[in-house]
Amino acid sequence: MCIRDSYKPPPMQVIHIPKLSKPENPIMVNELKNLCHSCSPDYQAKLRIELQKRVFQPGGSLPTMTLEEFAEKEMERMRITEEQTKAAQLRSKEEEEEDSDREEIDAKRTKKARDWDDWKDDHEKGAGNKLKNR
Repeated sequence: MCIRDSYKPPPMQVIHIPKLSKPENPIMVNELKNLCHSCSPDYQAKLRIELQKRVFQPGGSLPTMTLEEFAEKEMERMRITEEQTKAAQLRSKEEEEEDSDREEIDAKRTKKARDWDDWKDDHEKGAGNKLKNR
């Protein structure tokens, strides 16, 4: 499924504007007075402001937070990152102390692996108890 398939455009708003005598001409703000003879001047002003709000819409998305909010969130992220860094450094110091114990264990494992390798060098493959040499 593509992102385009799941996209649903926002619902369209229907604005009812009375038809003029010449529908091919656009509505001019000066003609608003002619549209509404019985309307009060206050209503005409509100209508004009409403139409202006609908015309002058931003082209893109507006910011969702202020710069102060962004700075606070960024500072919080930095504080968390610093705490994690300090914790990682403490863990690495503890691991270095444990490494001395691990070195002894690794030395034993290495000696055992070398002894096994030496035994394999001395005893050829297939030279065991297979009744091969009769």
